[in-house]
Amino acid sequence: MANSRKIVTPVARASFVRVFQPQKNDQGKFEYRMTMIFDKDADISELKAIVKEAIKEKYGTNPPKNLKLPIKNGNDLDTDKYPEYKNKIVINAKSVNYPPGIIDYKTRQPIIDPSEFYSGCYCVASLVAYTYEHKSGGKGVSFGLQNIMKIKDGEPLISRGKAEDDFASIIKGETELDIDLEGDDEDDDILDLDLD
Repeated sequence: MANSRKIVTPVARASFVRVFQPQKNDQGKFEYRMTMIFDKDADISELKAIVKEAIKEKYGTNPPKNLKLPIKNGNDLDTDKYPEYKNKIVINAKSVNYPPGIIDYKTRQPIIDPSEFYSGCYCVASLVAYTYEHKSGGKGVSFGLQNIMKIKDGEPLISRGKAEDDFASIIKGETELDIDLEGDDEDDDILDLDLD
């Protein structure tokens, strides 16, 4: 059940951006989603308020124990794998079946190019809170993603690493490559393949 009150978040860093192409969730439904990373001193009072409202609307004053809540302390997450979570507040927001609208703060125009809104840029989003009950996922509260406004660019968050790190041993001269930098192809027998 969704809380009808919609709020706009403080500025956050976007991560795991999946807002242009939906992905199937564990229930087999297509959803658009992203993670939002807030500074630890960000004012998230409105986020907390709509979570409490959604709980009260569903359960009254007697919510179930072990209810899963959507606002996470980044230090409780895997900061070795995701160092950007350290000393931050982290939430996930999603929309089932319907893509969020995305506009640019500077131009006030819609963003339709995925390269313009990416993991690492900064944004605000309009969200609602809703309760859920899943046989496998238990009971909890999630944030429903409504719309997004990109505020500014940021350093992209990519999991594949940097090229200079992957090839550091070559750059430093610790690893030699058996290559012909002069472009001499006389011994390249592979070019003499009989393709008939």
